[in-house]
Amino acid sequence: MKLTENELSILLELEDYFKVGFATASSLTKCVFPSTQEEVRKVIYSLQSKGAPIREVGLEEGGWRLESPRRMIRQHMDLIERSQKEIYKIMEFSNQKFYKIMDEVKEN
Repeated sequence: MKLTENELSILLELEDYFKVGFATASSLTKCVFPSTQEEVRKVIYSLQSKGAPIREVGLEEGGWRLESPRRMIRQHMDLIERSQKEIYKIMEFSNQKFYKIMDEVKEN
């Protein structure tokens, strides 16, 4: 995978912040050109789309940190499992509703 100079700079900076905590959009502006928070966000989203293990911290101005790939995979697997359970509940409810309607049709 080819990385742009901005992407590489952001990754290196996030690696430095890994032990400390997280980096904000304003602290990462010095790593990108043009030095704007919009460019930082575009680069972060580009890296995330390429599969970089970057997690949003949830600050209003924007904050990110590198995450352990295993931890992110586990969290996504948990989300998939919960989603599957929810889908099964919906399907079961829909099937029950369908059979109830079919029974009513047969009676009439």
